[in-house]
Amino acid sequence: MSARLNTVEVQALRWIDQFGTERRLPDEFELPFLTLLAEGFALPSGIDQATITADGKKYLTSV
Repeated sequence: MSARLNTVEVQALRWIDQFGTERRLPDEFELPFLTLLAEGFALPSGIDQATITADGKKYLTSV
């Protein structure tokens, strides 16, 4: 993996992994979500919702 996420981005990725398709994305994760989207670690899955990708899950196992 070439991407290095900061602490907030990793927290956002963990949150998306646990709650992404069930709950609205918290406001504090809106900007980190854009990074996750650009890196291919998350995708939008509805209005204000997100889902983790296989690459996102792989990244989480490495941190």
